[in-house]
Parts: sequence; structure tokens; C-alpha cells
Amino acid sequence: MAHKCPQLAQMQLRLLGPAAVGVCCQKVAEAEAMVSGGIQDVFISNEVVAPSKITRMVALAAQGAHVSVVVDALQPLEQLAATARQWGASIDVLVEINAGQDSLKCDSRLGAWAAQWGARVDVLVEINAGQDRCGVDTPEEAARLAEHISRLSSQQNGSVNFKGIQAYHGGLQHVRDPQQRAAAVQKVVDKAAAAVEAISSKAGLKCQLVTGGGSGTYRLEAASGVFNEVQPGSFAFGDADYARNLQLGGQQGEWQQSLWVLTQAIPQLPPQLPSLGTKLLLQPGHCDPTVNMYDSIVAVREGTVVAVWPVAGRGPGL
Repeated sequence: MAHKCPQLAQMQLRLLGPAAVGVCCQKVAEAEAMVSGGIQDVFISNEVVAPSKITRMVALAAQGAHVSVVVDALQPLEQLAATARQWGASIDVLVEINAGQDSLKCDSRLGAWAAQWGARVDVLVEINAGQDRCGVDTPEEAARLAEHISRLSSQQNGSVNFKGIQAYHGGLQHVRDPQQRAAAVQKVVDKAAAAVEAISSKAGLKCQLVTGGGSGTYRLEAASGVFNEVQPGSFAFGDADYARNLQLGGQQGEWQQSLWVLTQAIPQLPPQLPSLGTKLLLQPGHCDPTVNMYDSIVAVREGTVVAVWPVAGRGPGL
């Protein structure tokens, strides 16, 4: 979520309509800001390990928000389940699963905990889309893991449920040439399709959700016939990096830039640059960390300030 601003999140959801189910956050403080601002479906696409932050996250669910989170270790999951039980809350947990044998052991214990504590855990198998950060590497591994999760679901009365796969490659969002970008995304699509087919033929399971893509590639995943969810976010603002992406027609950038930083020229500039006191609009190189540096976003239409929106989710997220 590039903007960290509930008002902008509400505008995005209205703009995108029923196809947009909620917002992604990277930290608990952002999720708190979103829920406080009226957003009732938040996905913390990151690990939350500090007990105090787990308690705050569960409190959001206890207030009635739909909260999802990623886990890849046992200790924070134990704390999460225990805290959720204390609050009488339910949280969807998306498990970041690696290709190693420890993943299957983790899943087995996960099912037992979920059943014991009355929690329901929705699990997506992470596919290694080419960045080699996380995820299973072969369709066969994906099928075995999905089958294992399904078996746990039967054993634990539906406490863990196989939902589908995620195949996201962040690096491809910034491949400049459109043909190179399309060719690279096709490799991700092929990996996702192979995993979906293997999960169907070898495990007898359907992937309800195949998710991935971002502001630089979302059209390609959406048109693939494999993905049924995409995850663009930076499109709301744009930045200098996305503006360098070439489109099929040869033009640069897909989005009209909406985010600018207002600044003012100071002394000791070279003569060819603006004179002292001149006001300038700077295009951010990367919109996400830029927004995190400011308390407010000033909304301007045709030279008139129409709103000032607080960046409620900014900061280190203590």
C-alpha cells in the first residue's frame, strides 16, 4: 500500500468496485490506520513476530475487521493462535512455505494448533516465480504440499484449508522493454499454470486463488487465463521508476503521475538552475518510501487545494 492513507484507500476501493476486496499492508501500524479509517479487509503481507504487535493485530480482528497475515515460522504462529483464542477472534493466516522438508513439518503442527485453538487457517502455496526468495520450485512439490494441506484439513476438521497459489515476481515490474517484460512474465505464468495443473491432476484439488502481478505487469497476468487476482498498488501515484517502463506503442509509462513533492530552490545553485526561492515539483523515484517521509498529502485540483489527507500509517511501525 504505497499511500498509507485510509482516505485514498477508500477512493481506490470505490474506483475499482467489487473486484477490490481490501488493501495490503506491510506492518501492523498501517493495518491499524486502515481499520480506524473504515477499511474492513486488511492483509498484512509480511511476518508479525513481536508479541505486542500480534496482540494489536488480533485486536483489529476482535473489532470486526477481516485480518490476514503471512507466517513462515512456528513461534509467532503459536503466539498468534493463543492471543486470538484469548480475544475470541479469528484471523486468516497465509503461510509462506519454502521447498524444504521443514515446511511439511511446520504444516502438520499448524493443523494441530489450529484445531486445538478453534482457529481457521487459509493456506496458499508460494511458488518460486524466479526471484529465488521463497516458494516451492517444482509443480510436483506444489502438488505434494497442497495434498498435505488438504489431508490436514480432513484430519483437523477444516482448521487448515488449501486455497491456491501465489506466484509474484517483484523484479519484473521494472523490466523496461515491453516484449522482454511479457516474455519474462510468461515464464511466471507457465510456472503457475504447471503448478495449478499438477495440483489438479496429482492432488485432485482446485486452486481457488491464483494471485500475483503488480503495477508493472498486471495486464499480462490478468490476460493469462491462469491468474484470477492481481496486486497492483503503485498505480495510484506513479513514480520515476515506473515512468521509465516502455509500453507496446513505444511511449514511456502507463500511469499519469499524481504524486509530487513541492520544494524550493536554496542558495549556491549553479547559474543554469532555478533562482533562489523558486518553487519546484519533484517526481519521486519511488513512491512508497517517499510517502512515508511526510505527515500529510495535499490534494490539489486545477491549482486549488481540495483536501489534506493524513498519512496515518507512516513511520517505523513501533
